[in-house]
This record gives sequence, structure tokens and C-alpha cells, in this order.
Amino acid sequence: MYYCKYCPNYGAQNTTNFRQHLSRQHNLDVAASPRLVDTPSDLALRALYNRASSIVGQSSPLDAQVMKKCLNKEVIKEAIVCMIVVHSLPFRLIESKEFHTVCRALNPEVTNEVISSHSGIRNHVEKSWIFHKDILQKKLQSALSTIHISLDVWTSPNMKSLLGICAHFVDRETERLSKALLGLPSILSHHADVQLEALLAQLKDYGIYQKLGTIISDNATTNDKLCRMLSSTLEADGITWSASENRIRCNGHIINLVVQTFLFQELEANKNDGVDGEDVASFNKRAGLRFRKIGPLGKLHNIVIHARGSVTRTNQFKELAGRGIPLDNSTRWNSWYGMLHVAMKKESAIDSYSKTWYDDLQDDYLSPEDWGIIRRVHDFLTPFYRATKDTEGDQATIDKVLVTMDTLIKHFKENLATCGSDDFFRPRIEKAWGVFDKYFLKTDDSPYYAAAIILHPSLRTWYLKHNWEKKWVPPAIKAVKKLWDTFKQKDVIPITTTRLPEMPRERHRDLDRWDILKQEVMNFPRPRSKDELEEYMAEPPLEIEVSALAWWLEPRQRLRWPKLSQWAINILSIPAMSAEPERVFSGARRTIPWERMQLGEKTIEILECLKHVLRSGLTAELLQEVNTIDDDVNIDDDVNVDDDANIDDDVNTDDDANIDDD
Repeated sequence: MYYCKYCPNYGAQNTTNFRQHLSRQHNLDVAASPRLVDTPSDLALRALYNRASSIVGQSSPLDAQVMKKCLNKEVIKEAIVCMIVVHSLPFRLIESKEFHTVCRALNPEVTNEVISSHSGIRNHVEKSWIFHKDILQKKLQSALSTIHISLDVWTSPNMKSLLGICAHFVDRETERLSKALLGLPSILSHHADVQLEALLAQLKDYGIYQKLGTIISDNATTNDKLCRMLSSTLEADGITWSASENRIRCNGHIINLVVQTFLFQELEANKNDGVDGEDVASFNKRAGLRFRKIGPLGKLHNIVIHARGSVTRTNQFKELAGRGIPLDNSTRWNSWYGMLHVAMKKESAIDSYSKTWYDDLQDDYLSPEDWGIIRRVHDFLTPFYRATKDTEGDQATIDKVLVTMDTLIKHFKENLATCGSDDFFRPRIEKAWGVFDKYFLKTDDSPYYAAAIILHPSLRTWYLKHNWEKKWVPPAIKAVKKLWDTFKQKDVIPITTTRLPEMPRERHRDLDRWDILKQEVMNFPRPRSKDELEEYMAEPPLEIEVSALAWWLEPRQRLRWPKLSQWAINILSIPAMSAEPERVFSGARRTIPWERMQLGEKTIEILECLKHVLRSGLTAELLQEVNTIDDDVNIDDDVNVDDDANIDDDVNTDDDANIDDD
């Protein structure tokens, strides 16, 4: 604290405010001392200008005044915050002379406009998140659809258990499917009651408690329990929310489980996690034996491991193949397919490499018969890879799930019919199909899957009648109608649109007598069903060039079926996968490298939430409007009365004590 000896009651935490007090109250002008970071940046900048045959400070007073006028302190702060957050940069970057040298190279007059304290940048990050969160909150509360939640738990490198909670909805302003990371709170365990407490806190914080749609997550039984507990909690507050109906399973996780079952049935039957005190060589040898049990696939795995085992072998293999072979792993979906796909293209290179290192790889040498099996496995896995691709991404919604499942069932049937009594393929296909059927039957628990098919204008009930067994269709349609009856009884305000309906363009021409008579003949009353769903299902499928959700968002559909369109938008905005939290975790891993293990969980949550909203551009439009309003106000940038507490960089306020930072 700085105290004024002339004013007993005045004190300030930074020298900028103190100097302004002395000037206004006592007519004393005290020059500001240069910041610690300015002197080295001055020297570095002067060296750069000297190299360019120029000199720092050579600009005229008029030029300096113009360059100074161009500086907007708040804009510069926000730009620095965005750069650090989006690219997962350390806070201490803004304390480096190189960073300030770059800033001054862009504008030599920039000084106090650029933050120079890492604790100060953290404060600005938090302020920026509060601002963006307020915009996000309004968007969620005014969303065109219900708010669907995908969630998952992750253990960070600094051993914090974090719950990723992502929202999926249709934004009212853009009328597009949007997503947002609501929070990344730290939790004590994976238990359902702990996750529920964190989830409810986020729903209430954003004011979307009553707008909750479905929960999308993986197949862990903890998530089933979470939905049941959530249903009971909502029911106690007078909100009807069915746990079975609103529990949506991630299609990517289901496909991955099926593929893992196909690949590793021998390994699952003979699982051995390790031996205490075992050295690396023994472990690698035992791992090679274990993978060899799955046949040619395991042999290929061992060859790839061998090629990656040293710099010499890696370079030798790349000289033969022109590239490396992607290594399979237990977490990334379709990693085995990726390995097989590249290996088939580099078969000759793998064969040459195996012969060169035959003494090491003789037990893993791939014969022509082995390569034949690898090609068949690759062909079998290709539809699963395509199914994953079709249902992943921001625009993949629930209407694609049953279509991919029905396609995979046909794939299973064809392969089982052609494999005969093959000892390698038949048991694998049968076991994988058993796992697939388990989760395929679970789609009956939620009528949203069938409803999404029916509400797709290109599919409707015709798809079910053509692709499903006859006995399955009536119960599915009945469940969808029951769901619709529950929705239409609610006091739901139909979605209004400011867009005018698109009218078909017709060539203008004068009507002759035939046209007039034909119009009179065709002008007869048509019965109109009082039920919008019945009327919609009575029509034949319609080929569309946009997604089903985009079709229902068109003004024509909203005007014709006001309540049904709202229901369709709610359902068709459900994502097919719960992969968004995992994308968040991948980004958070870059935020927490080994050098930043002391980051606190609150700081991690703020950084990732702000990063997510900045990358999605969800608040960009409203932020532009706010900036436009602010630009109209001419603020004297020289007056920094209410700035952050780290303006005076001469005072080193124990930066090492900020354990929540780097």
C-alpha cells in the first residue's frame, strides 16, 4: 500500500492511482519509473531497429501522437487473453522481454497498455470468462431447443478428477446447432451422486434447470444410475424427466466395444497385467507373446513396435516405406483399422524390414496367408470405421444412429453367411454381434431413436417398414406417438421465426381458359388432421438436400406444423456421440504440460471454458455488438483509475506465491 503524508485517509495499491492523486490534489507531478520488463525490451528493440538501419524513437512527435492514439488498452488486454487461452500458453509469457519486444515492434509507443504481470493476466482471464459466460447464459436460456448434456470424467496429469459438462442446443440467433462447455468442475470420485451434485450446480448456475433435454454418455453403469437419480431430483421439483427415455448412449463407444470384442477375444480370456519387479525387456517379450495370440494382427502389432524401438530401426523402416505405420492403442477409436489400412499399402516394405530383422522377428514374420487374413480383417472393419465417421462431429445427430446400426446388422449377416466354419473369423463375428445386439436392443428404452427416424423427412415410417422386422414397427411407432402426446399436452410456445418462408419460383404467364377451368376442378376441400404428427406421417418421404434439423428449422415447416416442428427441433438436436467432453480433455492436456502441474482446478476450468467459447465463436456476434457500443464512447486512455492491481511493475508482489498459476 502507498499512503499520502498530506492526506491521512488516502491509500492506493498501485503507483498509477497514487501519482494521479498527487497530481489532482496536490499539484505534484511524479514521473513513472520504467517497468522492469521495459529496459530489456528497449535494448532488444533498439538492436532490431539498428539491424534494419533505423533507430528507436526516430519517429516525429506527430507520428508518436498518432501511434499512441491507435492504442486501445482494453482491446489489447482482450487480444492477449484470447491468444494465451486459445493456444494454451503459459501466463508468464507476458513477462518475457521477447513478447514486449514484439508488441513494441508493432507500435513503438506501446508501454503500459500491455500487461506485464502473470498474476495480472490471470485476473483478466477470469474477467473475460465472466463476460463471455453472461452472454452464453443468455443464449442457453433463449435456445430454440432443449439443452442436451454430454458428460464424462477425466483424471488430469496433475491428478485432479474433472467432470466435463457440455451443452448441445440450437442457437436462436443463428438457428444452428451449437455446443458449449458449461463447466469442468473438480469432483472427488466417479460415483453417480458426486457427478449429479456437480451437474445440478451447473444447470442451476446457467438457469437451464427446466430446459434439460437428454443426457448423452458412454455405457458405464454409473451413468445409468446418474440418470435415475437426476429423474428423482427433478421430480421432487415438479419436473417430469424419464431416466430411461432421456438416457442416450454414445454411438462411438458402442462401435468401439464391438470392434474391441472382435479383435481381442483371446486376450480378454488370458488377461495378465504384469509381474512385480519385471524389467522392461522381460515385459516387452511377454507383451509380444500376448499379442501373438491374436494371430496375424498381433504379429503386425509386434513388427510396428519393433520398428519404433530405436532411432536406427525407425529411420530404416521409413527409408523402406516412406513413412511410419500408425500404432494401435486402447483409447483411440479405429486405431487398429488405421494401422491395417496403412500396413496393406506398405506390405512390401514391411516384408523387407521383417527379413532384415528376421532374427528378432522370425516368430512375427507375416506369411502370404497371414496377409490374406489381414486384408479380410481390414475389409470387415471398414464399415465400422465409416459408421464412426458418419456419426461423429458437431453436426451428427441422433437420426443417424439407427441408420448406421441397421447398416452394420446387414454387414454382420453378410459376413457370417460367407465365413462358413472359419475358425478365425466365425467366433469373432458371433461374439462381436452378440455385444452389438446388446446395445442395439437398448435403443428400445428411449423412443427418441425411432422418433428421429420418423421425423427425418426422407425416412419417416417408410424406413422402419422397409428395414425392420414387421413385429418391431408397431411398438416403435406406438412409443413415438406416446412421447408426442406427452409433449403436445405441455404448454409449449411454438417457435416463431423472423425469416419469411421461401416461395417456389414459378414462371409467370397468363392463365388461359383451360387453366381457369382446371383450378376450379381442383379447388375442393381436403381433410386436415387435427394431429400434426398424424398428418406428417401420412405423407410420403421427401428427398432433401439439407439435414433433417435444418429442414425443420425452415419457416415453411414451422408455419405448417408449429408444435411438431418444436418437438422435432428438440429431438434432432441430440448428438449421436458424447465425444465433446473427450475433445475438451485433449485440449486440457495441452493446457497442463509437465511445467504447469501447479495449476489449480478452478484456473483449469476457467481456461478451458473460455477456450471452448472463443473457439466455437458462439459469443462472437454479441461481443461485436458490445464492442461497437463501447467504441462510440471516447474514453481517455491516459486515465487508468480503475485498472488492475498490477499496474505498477516496479513493485514485485511475490509472484511466486500465486500457486494457482504456473
